[in-house]
Amino acid sequence: MIHTAPTMTAKTQTTDRVSWPEEVAAGDIISFRFPTDDDTGGVRPKARPCLVLAVAIVDGRRWMLVAYGTTVLKKARNGRGILVNAGEAAAAGLDRATGFRGDRILTITTSDPALAVSPVFRTPIIGRLTGRSLKRMQMVQAHLQAAADILAA
Repeated sequence: MIHTAPTMTAKTQTTDRVSWPEEVAAGDIISFRFPTDDDTGGVRPKARPCLVLAVAIVDGRRWMLVAYGTTVLKKARNGRGILVNAGEAAAAGLDRATGFRGDRILTITTSDPALAVSPVFRTPIIGRLTGRSLKRMQMVQAHLQAAADILAA
């Protein structure tokens, strides 16, 4: 799912360990050990690409809403799925088509210990959505915001 040696994108060329938390934005793909429902016997989940759907500052802390990434595309074929085809994958820092599940999301801080920070680029950011997948993400964001508004009303 993720290149063994992270690709150098325009985003990672100017990002370092100190500044990436201030620069991370919706549409970025990060490497994160997303918790699974499986009992792995105390073993940490593997680092996988996750899509940043939103970033917010609350009480001086930076938070990210992230969506689970999978190469099993059928799992992401739903109303909140965001598919990145093979053509867009390389630009997004991925080595193959990947689906992000907007129905499987988590809110984390930019200092979460489950972030997999690259020792080379000193950032968990591996790429960014473009094209059709970026437009699809915006539709999923609107759907999630509408659901939140309905719950708040």
